Amino acid sequence: MITSFFSIFINWMLLYSLLALGLLLYGKPIHGWRPEIAAALLSTMGVGTLLLVGLTPIAEWMLRRSYNCDKCTPEEASYLQPLFDEICRRAGQNPAQYRLYVCPTEDANALAIGSKSVAVTTGLLRSTTPAELQGVLAHELGHHTLNHTFWLKITCVAGQIGNWTLRIYTFSLMLASLLCKIPILGYVMIVLIWAFRLLFILFDWFVQLPFFLGMLFGSRRNEYAADKFAAQIGCGSGLKSFLERVLTPREAREGFFQRLKNTHPSSAKRSRRLAHLGA
Repeated sequence: MITSFFSIFINWMLLYSLLALGLLLYGKPIHGWRPEIAAALLSTMGVGTLLLVGLTPIAEWMLRRSYNCDKCTPEEASYLQPLFDEICRRAGQNPAQYRLYVCPTEDANALAIGSKSVAVTTGLLRSTTPAELQGVLAHELGHHTLNHTFWLKITCVAGQIGNWTLRIYTFSLMLASLLCKIPILGYVMIVLIWAFRLLFILFDWFVQLPFFLGMLFGSRRNEYAADKFAAQIGCGSGLKSFLERVLTPREAREGFFQRLKNTHPSSAKRSRRLAHLGA
């Protein structure tokens, strides 16, 4: 949740800076509002509107599309649905509120998307036993139940605002670079362009890096919490088996820096925690 609010604030600041700069260059009040006040109001309205759109089924559909999720085939549904129904029964939830999807990739993985979607990969279906698959599905249901996916969706929507803003900045710099060929004015434009590029570097180092670290550690805490949820509804042993048999050997082949960037804790640590919970 803290990371989501941080993301909203940072990306609002990015949008505000773009609008304020544009209105200052325009040089005229907007309906009597000074440029900085008008930019603040427009930024708040823009961010608020996009966040509201992010809570709609349209946003969830777009997220599923971004992960290349497909509807289950009849064979896949006949295998997945009974396992998921049993998990929901143990958790005291109605399985009809969720939809199951399959991503056509060989990477053994599963995803909790938006507020109603759970997706598994074909690689996961092929590499797990029914008990292991049930443990993984229980973990993803935990993300939904604990509202992890809600805050992740908010963070992703806010991040898109910053991405669009930076693209506009980049396009503006590209146009400004065309003026560099003009005598005298060209030297001024070169200085301005390099100043903006320096701002981009500062943004990456002083904003994006802390934001990434916040996402990193926040995501790892969420993974432990979803593991605990799976254990509490009696699916911890299957999840523990999946971690030890499938994920741990794969992680052993990763380099140090790859492990450092992982948003999930190591499977060995997760397995030990599950063991402490009685799995």
